[in-house]
Order: sequence, then structure tokens, then C-alpha cells
Amino acid sequence: MTDATLMPPAATGLTVFDLREVPVAGEAGAGFLGQRLAVSHHPGWEFWRASGAEMAGTHESGGWHLVVLLLDGTLGLRGRGLEVSLAAGDIALIAPGVRFDWTAGPGARWIVNGRAGAAAATSTPAIARIDREAPQEPSAPPAADLLQGPVPSCTKRTLAASADGSWSAGLWSATPFERRPVRYGYYELMQLHDGAVTVFDAAGHERTFGPGAVFLMPEGTTAGWRSTVPVRKFWSILTPE
Repeated sequence: MTDATLMPPAATGLTVFDLREVPVAGEAGAGFLGQRLAVSHHPGWEFWRASGAEMAGTHESGGWHLVVLLLDGTLGLRGRGLEVSLAAGDIALIAPGVRFDWTAGPGARWIVNGRAGAAAATSTPAIARIDREAPQEPSAPPAADLLQGPVPSCTKRTLAASADGSWSAGLWSATPFERRPVRYGYYELMQLHDGAVTVFDAAGHERTFGPGAVFLMPEGTTAGWRSTVPVRKFWSILTPE
């Protein structure tokens, strides 16, 4: 789906995490991050899920690149002279070293993905709401020997990246295609904006996700991709060393 590394199939089977539902690890947290989700085994690559009813506070991103995905309600973020207002389905990027105020409206629920210990590749805003309609450039499709059927037309736009090249985030789209199961050599967080996709393994296990789904393909899982309609998504990828 992107130009990150795909590895040959392994016997690890299909593992995919729906981050809207995956159980939390530890006690409830009252702050911006909320509770940690135990879906990563690499230090400096974390996921949290939080909720709040008319809550507010201040948070420091420290050495973390933060991706904030709002599932329900409203969420306001303000820092470094910038202010963004998120509605359900919106995403914000927060740069490392940013102290910001946050305000959660009634029923707000959000997921935070963080990458630590890597400087930004370029000068990016301290806080920015993602424009899912931003123009994208043509992107290479999956390798022909992995495809079952026609070669899709793909586009991509990178919105943020770490200087060491280990992490990046952005937008991607593709016309319908099917790719056989391969082993993921990276983590990929996805939020579907349009369309639907079924991920599956060679044994016939599968999961289907539609618009608004937020899910993680962890490093080491073996999965194929099947979409019968055009797909647009947001991605956040970590390629471990």
C-alpha cells in the first residue's frame, strides 16, 4: 500500500488490531493520552486511547511526534499560537517539543499514536489538522507479482516524517485491487476515509474495514489486501531498525 518494506510470507498468520476496540493495558488515565494500548513491542512507538466529557488540560509532546485521531465528539488543540478544532473523523499532527492546551467536548473519544526519539525531517507546523482533500502525487502500485488482477492506480502525499526515515505519515489512495498475503516488515496504522478493504491470510481468516475504521497492521503479520471499490486512507508507518 506504500513504498515501505514488504517481506516474504511467514507462518505468523493474520494479526490486525482495531484500535477502536482493542483492550487497554493498565488503569484508566485522566490526561490527554488516556490509556496505553498493548499493540507494539518496539520502544518509542506507542498507541493510546482516551475519552473525556467536557474535560480540558495541558500536555507536552516532549520528544514525540503525535498523531491524534478523533473518533467521536469534538476536540480543541491550542499551542504555539496555533489552534485547531477537530470533529469526529478528523486527524491532527503535533510536532515534538510542543506544549499545548486541549479541550474535549461531550462524548469525545480519540486515539493517539506516538513516535519518540526522532527529529522532524522538515519544518512542520507545531499543530496541524490534516486536510484529507489535499492534492496527492502519483505513487507506485504494489509489485506486479503480488497482484491478483489489474494493476491499480495509486496516489500518495507525505505529510510528516522523521529525519532518520524510520517514521512517516500521510495520505494514500488506490483504485480497486487484490494483493496476495505478504509479511509486513513494518507497522502501519490506517484510518479509512473512503471505500472498504478486506485484509486476509492464506488460511482464509479475514477482517473487513469501512470508512472511519482505525486499525493497525503490526510488524510480522502476514496479510493480503482486497478492495472492490476505490479506497482513500491516512497512514502512519514505522519501519523498525
